[in-house]
Amino acid sequence: MKQVTLLDIFSEKSVHEFVESLLKTTPNITIRIVPPRNTKYGTMSFSTTQQRYIITLNSDLTPLFCFYVFLHEFAHVLTHKFQKKQEKPHGKVWQQYFFMLLKQAIDKNLFPENIKRTIIEQLLNNNVYSKHRDFAVKQSMTQRSENQTSTIYLKDLTPNQTFVALNRTFRVVKKLRTRFVCKDLKDHKQYLISGYLPVDLIGTNQ
Repeated sequence: MKQVTLLDIFSEKSVHEFVESLLKTTPNITIRIVPPRNTKYGTMSFSTTQQRYIITLNSDLTPLFCFYVFLHEFAHVLTHKFQKKQEKPHGKVWQQYFFMLLKQAIDKNLFPENIKRTIIEQLLNNNVYSKHRDFAVKQSMTQRSENQTSTIYLKDLTPNQTFVALNRTFRVVKKLRTRFVCKDLKDHKQYLISGYLPVDLIGTNQ
C-alpha cells in the first residue's frame, strides 16, 4: 500500500477542497490507495500504537465513486472519534454522520444532478441506510462510465448458475435474504456469500 496526496485522489478542485477541509478537523488520518478488492471498496481502521486513523480506498474506483466511498469511511472516523460507547458499524450514529456529509457535499454541488437525485431518493429522504439503498447509489455512479462494461453481481444469478469470484469457482445453491449459499466446486464445501459480490458468470448446470 502506498500513501498518496489528496490531489492524486481527488483532482477536481471543489471536491479536493471539501475533502481537505474535512481532514483538517482530524489531522491524524492517513489515506492509502490499495489494489482492488472484490468484497469491499474502502476501509477505516484506527491504529492504537500510532493514534492514527487509516482510510483505504480501492485503486480502480472512479473519482466520483471514490469520493462517495471516502465520505462513507470518514463517517466511521467521526463515529469512532466522538461516540464514546461502542456503536454498530452502520448504526444510527454512523448514519447521522454519513448523511450529514452527503448533505454538505450536495449543498456544495459536488455530485452530478442524477447522482444527487439518487442519493436523496435512496438515503436522505428516508434517513435510513441499507446495503440495498447503498448499492443503488453505487450503481448510479458506476453506470456513468461509457466505457465500463456492465458488472454482474451474485444477486443477479439464479440457482445452479456457475461463476468465478475471489479466484475460485462456485455454483449457486440457494438464496437466503441478501446472501447466497454457494458451493465451491474445488473443495465441495458450501459458503454463505453476499449478493453484492461482483462475479464472472460461467453458465448454468442442470
